[in-house]
Amino acid sequence: MIELRHHARLALQAGRVPRRMPDRTWGGAGRGDSCAVCDQPISSAEMELEVEFAQDGRPLDSYHLHIACCSAWMTELSQAHSATMSNSRASQPASPSLRQIAAEKT
Repeated sequence: MIELRHHARLALQAGRVPRRMPDRTWGGAGRGDSCAVCDQPISSAEMELEVEFAQDGRPLDSYHLHIACCSAWMTELSQAHSATMSNSRASQPASPSLRQIAAEKT
């Protein structure tokens, strides 16, 4: 799974997959399309996920993924989102505690 997460991270950095969760997800037997994360074909013996993204009135963007590659991509998305949220909280001034507010009033 670590190697797949590395591939997912590279795919995100290269812009081969979006940096947000899909608007729709479909599943079914593979049709030979290349996986957006690992670039390997998804055979008819494998299950594939097709993820779709709305684009301001334009046709949907879609990506084909192996199930394990989709999981790795979503894990990387989640970690990137957590890191972004953590960084934005660190840059904001801390809210005063109730004790600090009470001490200022006395």
